[in-house]
Amino acid sequence: MIGENGPQTSSKTTWKNGKTERIDVENPAPGERPGQIHYHDSNNFKWYYDIENNYFYNQKTDVLAPKSIQKLLKDKKFMKGIQKALEILGE
Repeated sequence: MIGENGPQTSSKTTWKNGKTERIDVENPAPGERPGQIHYHDSNNFKWYYDIENNYFYNQKTDVLAPKSIQKLLKDKKFMKGIQKALEILGE
């Protein structure tokens, strides 16, 4: 389970760009429920990160995020935020 070996943490921001765009990591109940990483876009919409498959998606509909969002995964600074979030989760 993702985050089962990480510390308990409420929402923690690991990357930020402007007022709303950011990467957050949460691990409220390690070992009981999976931790998660999500990205808030410039419209403050929350896209969840699939750690195993390396993409963003809408958790409610399972629809993949647009290419413009997926493209962020090629940005080095953005990926440092993802890596930091993974470390917080103990991954």
